[in-house]
Amino acid sequence: SQLLAFSRKEHLTFANVDLGKMILGLRTPLGRLLPASIDIKVDVPEGLPPIWADEGSVEQVLLNLATNAGDAMPKGGTLSFRITRSRFPEAGEPGGTGGSSGEFLCINVTDEGVGMDAQTRDRAFEPFFTTKGIGDGAGLGMAGVYGLVKAHGGMVNLYSEVGEGTTVKVYLPVVAGTRSHRSPSEGPPGKDPPEEALPRGNETVLVVEDEPALRKAALKTLELVGYRVLVASDGEEGAQVFAENREEIDLVITDLIMPRMGGRGLYQAIKDQGSGVRFLFASGYDTEASDGERDLREDLPFIEKPWTIQEFTRKVRSVLDQAPAD
Repeated sequence: SQLLAFSRKEHLTFANVDLGKMILGLRTPLGRLLPASIDIKVDVPEGLPPIWADEGSVEQVLLNLATNAGDAMPKGGTLSFRITRSRFPEAGEPGGTGGSSGEFLCINVTDEGVGMDAQTRDRAFEPFFTTKGIGDGAGLGMAGVYGLVKAHGGMVNLYSEVGEGTTVKVYLPVVAGTRSHRSPSEGPPGKDPPEEALPRGNETVLVVEDEPALRKAALKTLELVGYRVLVASDGEEGAQVFAENREEIDLVITDLIMPRMGGRGLYQAIKDQGSGVRFLFASGYDTEASDGERDLREDLPFIEKPWTIQEFTRKVRSVLDQAPAD
């Protein structure tokens, strides 16, 4: 999914998005995804115009940046999200990726972490470049941010110094022809919007996902709404975890494409054991995929990445409420 985002070939669904409301709504879930030692601050000014965006992709950008910030602050600190308005993104800024001209909303994501040296800053957006140890990261998080923002006609700038923390500025274009406004029904600025109730459950779910950040996000999201969660990093490990907990697992959520054994292989291996456990498949690949993947999507529950927290929890609850497979 992140490779496709980097190349800007991922399927996106654009609509008017209230960026301020989105970020305010994410503050509580992000606070539960990140360590308790990290304080999250959000600054949303009054009267912001909507942006023209794919909401799930913007959430993925913020999740990637928040995860990176959390990793950069092992002893804790403050992570801030501040929205500003910019008529023209600053030309020639260091660390910039280029982009469109016009009116933008800028998400300033700032941490108090270890910061980056010049060599790391220069390579931050390269695919597969990572400062993490082997197995801890694929080096696609910032490349995915770059690709998704560019797909929106936006731009990204990065500011960082060793020991001084990091600020990432994400510019996203506003909807053409809109003006600043705030509906009286939205209440005073800076207040959290009413949180949409997320579907809850107490079943046991096995999450099989090879990307560490996505595996952690799914784990924390499901635990947030009451589920017991087991995790595995690929299909072979998933089959082993399932065998050890066969009688307890109510749902297997698996990525389709993984090293060693993908989701289709895991599904077949478990079904060959005579289990009727429910499956939910996930993938970031475009609908123009292989015939086998298209057939799988028609036959079995499927969710496309990037998902929003609301979409994910609703889909999980929907699949669990269905009758078990024969």
